[in-house]
Amino acid sequence: MENIRRVTSKMKYAIMGSGGTGGCIGGYLANTGCDVTMIARGKHLKAIKEKGLTLETSEKGTFNLKIKACGAEEYKDKADVIFVCVKYYSVDEAVEFIKKASHKYTVVIPILNVFGTGAYIQEKVGALTVTDGCVYIYSFIKEYGVIAKPSDIFKVYFGLREGQDKKALPILERVKEDLAKSGIEPYLSHNIKKDTFRKFTYISPVASAGLYCNATAGDFIKEGEARTILIALTEELLALGKAMGIEYREDMVQTNLDIIAGLKPDADTSMQRDIAKGNKSEIEGLLHQIVRWGKEYNVPMPTYEMVSYKYKKLKKGGGCL
Repeated sequence: MENIRRVTSKMKYAIMGSGGTGGCIGGYLANTGCDVTMIARGKHLKAIKEKGLTLETSEKGTFNLKIKACGAEEYKDKADVIFVCVKYYSVDEAVEFIKKASHKYTVVIPILNVFGTGAYIQEKVGALTVTDGCVYIYSFIKEYGVIAKPSDIFKVYFGLREGQDKKALPILERVKEDLAKSGIEPYLSHNIKKDTFRKFTYISPVASAGLYCNATAGDFIKEGEARTILIALTEELLALGKAMGIEYREDMVQTNLDIIAGLKPDADTSMQRDIAKGNKSEIEGLLHQIVRWGKEYNVPMPTYEMVSYKYKKLKKGGGCL
């Protein structure tokens, strides 16, 4: 009965990670009255506590929220829904937070760039329901306490993997309702493996080609080396997906090029920005892991191998060449 009560009452959301993605998901939900706590750290957390969270958006304008925020170690409540919006290299930290911030009916929704993260978290947290998920958004921390979202696109996909217990579906339906009311376009997927890999066929090639060619969206929409490498990476990843049992009817190369065409010409990826600054990056999950999968599934990945070889010293946890 407890899980039914939680679905019919106001649910408590914890957003693990308050960068471009988590900041927008948490901010949009809080802006429509949802009970949201942002989990952040450092100067970003300090700014949110002192001045609130400011979102500069293309469709809603700029607004400021006096939103609950704390560090992972400070959180003392039990969340009904935990959105995990951290970078790939911080997943293990998120697992520790989930263990202390959940009750037996808590649902965890990972929104990460790296394919397969939900299953990894599920193995670590046991009986809790951990979905898979992904987001289509262009957003970033503009300054501490300020998130910029210069593009209208904001779609969140989430759902149970094949074989998972469907007991969490009522909560997931409620999450879908809350997201829709907040202005986010939600999709409760019946084939989340296919939907998350679809996003992966976009973010991995764009991040890898952008890194290799020092390219932005404007470079991908015109003929040249960056576009050629992007297309080759996408085609190799689609071949890998086919070997994994994932296929698409539509032309995913053109679909992804159309998405890029809707971005500002100077749009890049967080992996590019992180590596340029010498910070930790998601290169392990977005680039090097694909080469290993290619060998595992016996799928030729010559372009991925070329890019991976150039950056082979940049493993999970980042660092500079």
